[in-house]
Amino acid sequence: MEKKKKVAVTIGSKNYTIVTEEDETEIVLRIADYVNGVMEEIKERNPRLSVSDIHVLTCINIARELHKSLELNKSMDISEIEGKLNEAAEDKEVMENLLEETEKEIIILKDKLNVASNLSVELRDDIEEKKLELEEKDKKVSEFQERFLKSETELLLLKKELKELKASQGIM
Repeated sequence: MEKKKKVAVTIGSKNYTIVTEEDETEIVLRIADYVNGVMEEIKERNPRLSVSDIHVLTCINIARELHKSLELNKSMDISEIEGKLNEAAEDKEVMENLLEETEKEIIILKDKLNVASNLSVELRDDIEEKKLELEEKDKKVSEFQERFLKSETELLLLKKELKELKASQGIM
């Protein structure tokens, strides 16, 4: 809750005490100076006016200025709103274009993913096939090694028998 404060002002050579919020003291003093200025201006233009006429004309002039300011603010608000609306429409268009481009990129990336996935499956199948071929060849190599060892053993046995046979027949 704001604290209230009394502010003494002089308007049109008459003293007034105005109760206001504490933080509005400066504003009240400026308003009083402004009102005095408008009254002095009216009084200088037509010195024959009565005090009450000067007060009424001051009120009318200040009310007219306030009305113009309100109208200006209203038109500024409308212009500002229209500007923001146009800006939002432009942003929407940009976002729609960005969304469209992103959707196209997603489709392209999905296609690439499908191609890569298919290639991966093909490569996996090829690897399995090559593994099977390698296992088959390893079996054949093992078989050939066994036959080679068997043949080598038979050759050694035959050489030994030949040597023994030559020795028994006296041939050297």
